[in-house]
Amino acid sequence: MTNRRSLRCVIVDDNADYLAAATALLQQGGIEVVGTARSVSDGMHAVERLRPDIALVDVNLGDENGFDLVAQLNSHTGTAAVMAILTSTFTELPVADLTDSPPRFLPKLDLSGDAIRALIV
Repeated sequence: MTNRRSLRCVIVDDNADYLAAATALLQQGGIEVVGTARSVSDGMHAVERLRPDIALVDVNLGDENGFDLVAQLNSHTGTAAVMAILTSTFTELPVADLTDSPPRFLPKLDLSGDAIRALIV
């Protein structure tokens, strides 16, 4: 996954404007955005169907929690190999929401293809 081939990504965020902006930004940075979703269930289905390398998941999905989606991805045999990266407008991951080891995290303001590649090496 760390070679220079195009990485495939699904973005899960409840904000349609952010989905469009993040998709454009990542595609300019050499990350292929193969799908987007706006909820935990839609995100799970998109990852199962599209088999991306990366799932970029917003911490706050409206009434839902991105941590729940990451836990589902990690525990499901068909999606456990997908690298989940949590993202948020906050610059630090809310530690109160952590249950096990901290997941990969990228603040939304730092989002770029290079920043994602740096997290997966």
